[in-house]
Amino acid sequence: MTTIEQNPRFAGLLRLRDRRTCSLEVRTVVAAGDDGSPLLDGVSLELEPQNKICIVGSADEGQATLLSLLVGQRRPDSGSIYLNGLDIEVMSRDSIAKTVGLVPKDPWIKPGTITENISFGMRDVPNHQIEWAARVANVTAFARYLPTGLDTVISDGGHGGALVLSAGQCRRIALARVLLRNPSILVLEEPTSGMTTGEEILFLDSLNRAAVGRTLIVASHRVTVARKVDRVLVLQDGKLVPYNESGTKGTIHDHAKLWDVRVPTVEVPATTRSQVLRPTSRSPRPVSEPWGVAPGTLLAPGYVASGLLGRSTHNDVWAAWSNDREAPVRMKIPSQRPVTYHAYEQLARETRIVSHLSHPGLAKVYHSDLEAEMPYAVFEFFDSPSLASVVGRQRTGLDALDVLYIGFELAGTLNYLHQRGYAHLSLRPRHVRTRADTVVISDFGDIRPIGTAIPTGLGSGNGRRGEHHMVAPEQRPGATVDAKMDIYSLGALMHVAAAGRIVTRATPDGPRLVPFSTLLETAPVSLTGIVDRMLADDPVDRPDAEEILKRFRRVLPESLYRPRIADLDAPPHLQLVVSNN
Repeated sequence: MTTIEQNPRFAGLLRLRDRRTCSLEVRTVVAAGDDGSPLLDGVSLELEPQNKICIVGSADEGQATLLSLLVGQRRPDSGSIYLNGLDIEVMSRDSIAKTVGLVPKDPWIKPGTITENISFGMRDVPNHQIEWAARVANVTAFARYLPTGLDTVISDGGHGGALVLSAGQCRRIALARVLLRNPSILVLEEPTSGMTTGEEILFLDSLNRAAVGRTLIVASHRVTVARKVDRVLVLQDGKLVPYNESGTKGTIHDHAKLWDVRVPTVEVPATTRSQVLRPTSRSPRPVSEPWGVAPGTLLAPGYVASGLLGRSTHNDVWAAWSNDREAPVRMKIPSQRPVTYHAYEQLARETRIVSHLSHPGLAKVYHSDLEAEMPYAVFEFFDSPSLASVVGRQRTGLDALDVLYIGFELAGTLNYLHQRGYAHLSLRPRHVRTRADTVVISDFGDIRPIGTAIPTGLGSGNGRRGEHHMVAPEQRPGATVDAKMDIYSLGALMHVAAAGRIVTRATPDGPRLVPFSTLLETAPVSLTGIVDRMLADDPVDRPDAEEILKRFRRVLPESLYRPRIADLDAPPHLQLVVSNN
């Protein structure tokens, strides 16, 4: 069977899926200082994957602002920044951190071991991955001489009894910390400032190895660093221009005066609860009725309300801070008081079913108390846009390979769900969240055991315009729940992802979705054909989730299986195979 790599019609749509390859585009970005003075005036920059540049200039604050924009710490006053064609505005903080890694001039060091500092912010990281990052960043070059190696306790100088490291050693630890997230783009601020010659040689050796296969952006004023890159750009009068167009003559090595200006430290703001719970800024206006809940109040013991995320017929969804987890969560509470039967039944059914499921493509339920005066359930929080939001911003639909990849991932999740006897019954773009390199079903308000009866009101699309096209024709009140209903919704979801909207055609039986093959004309017929089968009116003609997986695996490239950590000395671990088995 012809694969995507062998199909010339589809070759132009194939992109490397490894996290280490990523393009960057800055389009006419404007940013002003706190006093309103212009710092960046229409800065534009386009970097192909694995490009390496050095940025210099006399505008210290402008350079700091540009770096903070590239790593998502600040938003531009106007203009846009795109990573692999995706607007950074729609990416979560976690996704940006996994795509762009910053090594600041003065990295933060916590009192603790070197291992704890390298793996800070990440849970359950295997030791061999930490050792790999330490080796690439040349941390082992000095750790091997310490009494307990990577387990040596260090500090930033304010912790008695701990070893205080040099600036160069701290930066190597910061580089290892960034490498552990395996970013596509490395951003470094004055990486060799204040180092001795020996430390500089070690760090530049680390940088050479860390930059293999990655895009590199360095803000520096050292000629030794400039020799490691492809291009040198100068930030001048708020513009970013090539070195030979900046008004100077000769080569970069002839003008040491350019390297005398020091770049200020880019302060990494501490993550506050309001920053972590970003959805509160775009959520509906918080209200305190009927339970007296408002931002800052206690929703339940250990859970502080942050903002109202959404409201359905029966339940409200709040963002909250979990003191126990020290992380944000979603909490569902009844929207009416006294509690109605439907609100209580939905909470009880959703928590009962989901708590027994464990799959990377399903949101987790952490805790519930249905006997409290105000019953509640605690779910996993997603600091990322829904698929509906991503598609809405693209307008013309997603890239063909992304659409097929989304279908592949969701088919694996539905296969897991169906094998355990449940149907989701409400697969919509707004119920799917993006997370790192995959997609996750985040809402289970309509989930039912296969073989039970569909209650009144389920299957109507909840009154949202166009949502009836997402529902299988047989999904009507009183009908028996069947897994093939989810298959139809998956096909419709892929249709929306490809077109950017619902596209129908007139038929004798009323409006129907247009054939999927007309939306992705360059894709292999073997793939578009199976999506059209998902949208068959008769459920007997639809494939099941397992058949969809088998068909996709035969044709989709193995590059879809993206490694978590690209270890240069060992074969990469295939993470997505697990989620689709």
